[in-house]
Amino acid sequence: MGILDAPAVQPSKVGLEALYAKTSASLGLFHTSLAGRHFAPCKILVVGDSISEGAGATLNIRNRWQDRLKENLRSRFPTDGSPGTTLHYVPAMNVVNMPGDMAVRSAGVTTGTSFGFGARHAQLTAAGHTVTFTVTGTSAKVVYPKSSGGGSFTWQVDGGTVSSAVSQSAGSLTDGFTTDIPLGASGSHTVVIAWVSGGSVFIDGLLVYNGDETKGIHVIDGAHSGWGAQNFQLNGIQFYQGSLTTMLQPSLVIIALGINDFAFGSLSIANYKIHMQSNIDRYRGAIPTKPPSILLVAMHRRSPVSAVATWAEYVQAMKELAQANDGVAFLDLSARLPQVSGDTRGLYADEVHPANLGHSAIADNVTSFIVPR
Repeated sequence: MGILDAPAVQPSKVGLEALYAKTSASLGLFHTSLAGRHFAPCKILVVGDSISEGAGATLNIRNRWQDRLKENLRSRFPTDGSPGTTLHYVPAMNVVNMPGDMAVRSAGVTTGTSFGFGARHAQLTAAGHTVTFTVTGTSAKVVYPKSSGGGSFTWQVDGGTVSSAVSQSAGSLTDGFTTDIPLGASGSHTVVIAWVSGGSVFIDGLLVYNGDETKGIHVIDGAHSGWGAQNFQLNGIQFYQGSLTTMLQPSLVIIALGINDFAFGSLSIANYKIHMQSNIDRYRGAIPTKPPSILLVAMHRRSPVSAVATWAEYVQAMKELAQANDGVAFLDLSARLPQVSGDTRGLYADEVHPANLGHSAIADNVTSFIVPR
């Protein structure tokens, strides 16, 4: 028999069963939370870059893959008496600007990259500074940090009564505080956050609920366009992300980081693994009694760039991290989706980002991977 006649090597049945067992075990806490969605919220935090924030999706932010994932899960696993909201978290600042559910900041309000899920916040410092959210729901929570010398803010719903002042002053700098905001009957509502006194007021964003305050499937946007694994470890950001995770109590954290580390070519594979391990430790360590399941996602292969390592090496690094850590699973989308160059399916909007169809394909693949088998 010549070499061309050699039979194809088939995956070992034992090997596949072991892989499925490892994946199921790693996603065990999430599966338990998903089963209990009728009695308590099943929360998923998405940590990623511009692809996860929604770049390439058009017409509406709901076309991005993390929102398609939410709709997929809700359709497959409905919750009794819970219509759910369209977006469970609206940040006070977006790096990717696209139609639908963006916060509107008044003149003079600045933005920063320290606080909030995905490290995106707004800073209010004077009278007349406001952040306005238009959301659909029955209640909300404004999310913010506290620090010594922090200022105070008020909130107002649909032009109604202005709330009492809420102070952001505390002894030490910590993120993840919330204030409840009742919205009234289910429907569209406008929430205005306004500076009233003292020092700077930092607003992370708004958690929104639509009759699903105590149940259902919630997906939270923790992405940041242009960032890689190391960015979430700089300038204290890792501590703020940790305290936010403690407040949120997700059962699954999806980490889709690496495509920018690869593209910018400034991070060796060894250092990439160090930063990714720190991210894993931070999110799991934030809830020591119930460490969330972690899913590492390697995205599609972007167009060629000059990099210090190949994309295959980054993919292998993620795989090794999943193998080395309890509670961590790995999904290689570059093995399921075509690379950008040469794509004929219309999956991509440019050399990096998926189009609406690509976002939907990512969501479908993630959905099929994380659901109980």
